[in-house]
Amino acid sequence: MRAFRGLTTVLALAVAACGGEAADDAATGEAATSEDYPSAMAGDPGHYSTIYENDAIRMVEVNYPAGEASVMHGHPAHCWILVTASEWLMETPDAEPEASTGLAGDFGCTEEPSAHMPTNTGGDPIRRFLFEMKDGMMSGSDVMEGADAVA
Repeated sequence: MRAFRGLTTVLALAVAACGGEAADDAATGEAATSEDYPSAMAGDPGHYSTIYENDAIRMVEVNYPAGEASVMHGHPAHCWILVTASEWLMETPDAEPEASTGLAGDFGCTEEPSAHMPTNTGGDPIRRFLFEMKDGMMSGSDVMEGADAVA
């Protein structure tokens, strides 16, 4: 638990540096990120919750118990970091489902809005944080993962 508290502190400081405040429990992120799919918070509030938000960024906590699936939903440009080692199947509207795995601390970013439906295919819960960017607040390459994101 000590390592997680450290991660939480780092993430909270990063959001606070952008002027963020703790989100109210009633925050739902109702606005859809595309014309076709709801935001994660509106479409799947049982797995996604807003924990910080300001004019530039929304910080979202994601929790999927073993075997649970989401609904098809959208995200704006965003970065993510895994808190737990994870196994999942990612379905998208326009591609074949893709199985993936990740270790605690793995991260990535994408500039483009996207829609997907994840399923936890592992035997343990998935926990991650998303940082959803607002109004084109992200710049750089289209997708950044691992060491490429800091190069």
